[in-house]
This record gives sequence, C-alpha cells and structure tokens, in this order.
Amino acid sequence: MRRDAVIGAVLAGWLSFGATSAIGQGLTPVPKANPKVTGVSVPNVLSVELADVIRAQGSMVLENPRDWAAFYGYNNDRPNLLPALGSNAEATKTEPDKNTYLVLHGQRGGDPSYDYGTYFLFQGHENGAGGKGYITRINLDADVAHRVTLMATKDDLGNPLPAFDGSTWYPWAQRLLFTREAGANGGVWQATLDVPSKVEDVSGVFGRGGYEGIQADSDGNLWIVEDVGGARGTVNNNALRPNSFIYRFVPYDKSDLKSGGGKLQVLGVKSKRHLGNIVFNTSDTADTAILSLDVRDLHTYGLAFNTEWITIHDTAVSGTTTPFDANALAKAQGGTPFKRPRTACSVRARTSASSSSRRPRTPMPTPRPEASSEASAGSSSSRSAGRPTTPAR
Repeated sequence: MRRDAVIGAVLAGWLSFGATSAIGQGLTPVPKANPKVTGVSVPNVLSVELADVIRAQGSMVLENPRDWAAFYGYNNDRPNLLPALGSNAEATKTEPDKNTYLVLHGQRGGDPSYDYGTYFLFQGHENGAGGKGYITRINLDADVAHRVTLMATKDDLGNPLPAFDGSTWYPWAQRLLFTREAGANGGVWQATLDVPSKVEDVSGVFGRGGYEGIQADSDGNLWIVEDVGGARGTVNNNALRPNSFIYRFVPYDKSDLKSGGGKLQVLGVKSKRHLGNIVFNTSDTADTAILSLDVRDLHTYGLAFNTEWITIHDTAVSGTTTPFDANALAKAQGGTPFKRPRTACSVRARTSASSSSRRPRTPMPTPRPEASSEASAGSSSSRSAGRPTTPAR
C-alpha cells in the first residue's frame, strides 16, 4: 500500500493558508506544499520549522480490539491487511474520517493502570465490512501499545454502529457527535468520552439525511451539511442535479440534545431570477436543474444573496423519538438544494490539502481548544506547534 494513500491529514486549527499567514506565525513559506508531477509520487514540501511525526497508521493494532474492530485502518475480516502476491484480496479498509482534536484530563482506556495523557484525536470510520463502523481515539501522548483506543462498535441498544463521516465536539452537552452520510438511512449519533463509550442514535431529533459536515456555532446551534448527489443528467451525464441541503439545528436545551430536542431548519436562498427561494422543482428534469440560471448564480463568485432559515421539524410538535426524512422535508418546505457542499460546516478548521501533517519545532501562539480535520483511510500524524494549553470547553 502506498504511503500517500493511507496517511491522513490531522490538521491543527491554528495553521492557516498562505505565505502571509505562514510568515506571521514564524514559518518559512513554501511556494508549492503539494507539488503535482504526473506519474510520480512527490513528497510534500515543508517549512524548515516543521517536522513530520506519524502517530497512527492503518495496520496499528487497537489496544482493546473487539468484534470487527482490531486495527486502526482495517477490519479483521481477512487475515492479510495487504493483497498477497498475485491477488487483490485484502482486509477491508475502514477509512478513518474527520478527526476531532481535544485537550482532556483523566481519560481512561483499555488499560486501567495506564496514564493516557492529555492530547487526543477522535474519529469515526467511513467504511466497514457489511457497513459496520466504529469509533476510535488516538492517544497522542501514549506509547505504541496504547496509541489507539477502541471507543465503541455498538450503540446503547446493541445495534452495530454504522460507518461515520463527520465528527465534532459539542461542549454544552459534553458529547462527541458523529454523522452518517447515507441518505434516508443517515443521521446523527452522540457519544460520551467514556471507554466504552455510550453511543446513542439521535435521529429522532436531527432527522435522517446524507449528513457529513457538522459544527457548532458560538450560540450552541449545530450546522449540518449534506453530501447527497441527485439524478445524473442525460445530456450532461457528468453532472448530478443539486440535491444536498444546509441545515441548522437550534436546541431547546443545549445540555441535553436527545431529550431536550429543538428545531431543525433548512437554509433558503433567495433567487436573483424570480420571486422566492431557489428550490428543488420536481417537474424539472435533471438537465434542466443542472443548467438553470439559479444554479449558475450560486456558483458565481462575488454574488451576494438574501437568505432565510425555514423550520422543517420541531420536536415540541413532533416529539424526539421518531426519525424523519430531513431531505424530503427540506424539498417540500422551500429549502435551497446545493451540489454536495459536504464539509462546508468545518471549513474554518480545514487548513490544508496535505496528505500528511507535521509537528513544528518552533513554538507558535496557543491554538483554539478544538480543531477538526478530515483524514484519509489509513494513518494519522500530528502537525502542531508546541502543546496547546487550553482544555476543551
């Protein structure tokens, strides 16, 4: 397996784009951090102040394996993690997805006598044999034997966890939140920091959708972004019609999302071509929707739009226990569809397209207490500048 195919980008939120930002943070800028040469695997170019430290890789054994989860980046459905000579059969890659970085104290793991330190990365896994997922925690201070901890393979009802995509920390309820990008079978799950973690499906509150990006704003509202491709065009057969929505969940009780409930709202964008919002017109063909002037406007730089939030579900009316199809409600009530915006919610913490990350040797300013990034299937390393000193909220 190629190294660049499995190294994930674990990116601390205090690193940012551009030569100006690099200089301001004491880093020597590089003109091309990720040079592209056709047919050649070219190493990333680092500032001289940075160093590459791999913290976890796909073949690393979990300290407390169970069920279908034995390795950080592979299921244990086959004995070989790499294809044997003359074969393409290998264990299923789990694709650890977006990392959530937290500074915590007193964390426990599979070994009750071990000190797991203070700095952690949490991630769901986007793939799994039979669609089964799990949650892991990388212990950045730990030795190799204790480096990756299995948090959970099943929810509180005993159901296998699904494959997860997005993740974030919700400090008001002291819960990790994970999203599943699976259309009407997707949703949101909340998990405690315990080992084993108590994981609960909260789709009776958030609904079902092709949820990927999820992030809290400073008021405690949760922004959720879908990644659902629509129908393929007949003439424009390399394009899919817009079919993803941007949601905002406004909780009634920020300390208890599951029981407290709240309002799920969808973003509506006012059209520049006609009265009302840009909407999903069921009478349009895929080609008509793909080539519409509204879609062109949404993808034109420099245009500003009036917007509104439309409440599509209220647990005060409908309760907190019955899941619902958020995508269908968004279409029915005038939400604006987008072309797979995916992780737009966490764009403030996405700082590079690098396939690996490094730990600089020169101190920089104290970072935000939480930073998140999306990782690829196999390995994680840590790019940071000295230890953060502020604990997660």
